[in-house]
Amino acid sequence: MHRRRTSCTAFEPTVHGTLPPELKGRYFRNGHNPKPGATPTHWLPGAAVFVPANPKPAPTQQERLVMEQHSTTIDTTGQAAFRRLLDSWLTTWNGDYSLADAIISPDFQVHAAPIGGGDRPIEGSDGLVEWIAQTRAAFTELVFTVEVGPIEDRDHLALRWIAVGTYGGGFPGATAPAGTAIRFTGTDILRIEKDKIAEYWVNSDVHVLLATLGVQA
Repeated sequence: MHRRRTSCTAFEPTVHGTLPPELKGRYFRNGHNPKPGATPTHWLPGAAVFVPANPKPAPTQQERLVMEQHSTTIDTTGQAAFRRLLDSWLTTWNGDYSLADAIISPDFQVHAAPIGGGDRPIEGSDGLVEWIAQTRAAFTELVFTVEVGPIEDRDHLALRWIAVGTYGGGFPGATAPAGTAIRFTGTDILRIEKDKIAEYWVNSDVHVLLATLGVQA
C-alpha cells in the first residue's frame, strides 16, 4: 500500500542557522528531512524547499522612495486628467458646448437608443452636441450631476448620474403640464483614447422620465 502524499507551497520558510556560502543561485530539494537527532542534519525544515535563483537585491530605502513618488505622480496625473475630462463632459451635457471639440474624438461613437427613437448613428462632437441639444429642448432647465464615481479601469470611466429639471413642453406624446418637475438617473461608460472620449455607452431609466411626462405607451 502506498502512503498518500500531499504537497503545499510555503513562502519564506524558516531557516535554522545560516545557509552555507556555497549554496548560491537555485537550490531545490524534494524529499523528507532526516528524523530529529539523525545525521546528516539539514538547514531547512519541510519536505521540499526552493530558493530563487540569483534573487534581485531588495531596493534601498532611497530607491523605494523614488519608486513610490513616481507611482504616485503617475496615478495623480492620470486621475487629474480623467477628472478634467469628466468635468468637461458634464459641462457639455449641462448645455455648454464650447468644450465638445476638445474632449470628443473625431471617431466618437455612441452606443445608445436616443429618447424619441431614431436609428441615425451619433458620431463625432457635432453629432453629440446635436443629440444633447435635442434632449434638452423640452426642458426649461436640466442639470446632470454625478452620484457615484467615476470608477476608473485603465482606459474606461464609469459613473452613475442624476438628472433633475423642469418640463417646458413640446415632448412628443407628453400629457404632463409645463412646469412638471422631472428626475431620472443613468449610468455612463466612457472609453478614453488619446485624452479624448472615443466611445460612449449609456443606460438610463428613460421609462421613469416618460412616466413623469405622461407619455402613453
